[in-house]
Amino acid sequence: MRRTTLTAAFFLVCFASLVKCGNKFSSESRSGNSILKTSASSSSFQSFSSSFSLPGKKKRGKDSEDGRSSRSSSESEISYSRDYTSTWFKMAGAGDPIARICLQYSQYYCLMLWFSVVPKEGDVREKLSSDRETFFRLIAPKYKKLNWFSLTVNEKSACCFFQLWVYINKGRDKNYSPQEYFSKVSNYSTYGKELNYISAEYNDTLCVNVIWAVGFGTGKMVSKGIDSRSDLLIFPPKDFPHVNLFHIDSVRGWLTFDWFKQNYICKDQPWVCDNQEPAEM
Repeated sequence: MRRTTLTAAFFLVCFASLVKCGNKFSSESRSGNSILKTSASSSSFQSFSSSFSLPGKKKRGKDSEDGRSSRSSSESEISYSRDYTSTWFKMAGAGDPIARICLQYSQYYCLMLWFSVVPKEGDVREKLSSDRETFFRLIAPKYKKLNWFSLTVNEKSACCFFQLWVYINKGRDKNYSPQEYFSKVSNYSTYGKELNYISAEYNDTLCVNVIWAVGFGTGKMVSKGIDSRSDLLIFPPKDFPHVNLFHIDSVRGWLTFDWFKQNYICKDQPWVCDNQEPAEM
């Protein structure tokens, strides 16, 4: 089955429930793009792992091309291929605490992180005491243009302890300098990027799996939360009565990075589709 755009025919017997659920998805209005004034303390920087889990190299297992082998996987059970690199995006909505945080800043999505399973090749880079300050100077002027907001309850502002924490754990620890990691996480080019991550949750009202996070990069497809009760996936409904429906067997061919950019990223950040560089704030 290809990607399908549905109208009111989408599960006729459930249409009333679909609208009701759509209202639930979008009922939490964002508080605008204003940044809350309270900054995170250094202790918050150390405790982010309690509220936001990072991906990484987990136990080896059967890799999946279509997500089926990891349909019920938790984050700790996901097995990544050695060539796995990915940029992850969180969908805004009422689906889970991180999606609700994202909704404070965007109606569409938030950038989560970029990571690689294996460290960067070459000489082991010395971890410098100036790395945090260097990365802060890179990200502070541009985090809004990247939709890269703090996605943890431990930080009350939109930037930048969360972003620093991600760099330290998924950049510096993988042998990347602040400049190199910033280049990776801010790279919106399509070349070499395929869908390789889906995080979803089954919705009993819609009888489908709702996608709450996606990733694009290299390596075999992995997923978590996709329930075997349905082979169908949708993004959190926003533009009723139109819903983009994907089938698990063909989602990787139809949910491309270009499609995601046109339908989500460029709604907030037109410069991405205009092939421009993000302007400083």
